[in-house]
Amino acid sequence: MKCKSKQGDAPSACEAQGTAVHHCVYGLFKEISGKAASEFSAYAKCLDQNDLKAQKCKQTQAAFEATYYAA
Repeated sequence: MKCKSKQGDAPSACEAQGTAVHHCVYGLFKEISGKAASEFSAYAKCLDQNDLKAQKCKQTQAAFEATYYAA
């Protein structure tokens, strides 16, 4: 976002930064999939079903975090 605001609306102006962000995000998802895929899926499903209201998903969040950090 900072790049876009400084560089203007040219589609290629921030291509390198966008690529770096995508690689980071995909790397994180790959790591999560290797450590706690089913727990993450359950947590994401809970958030989706509850309009992203995190308060309603504390149990699934805790299960995900416990599994992820234990791996």
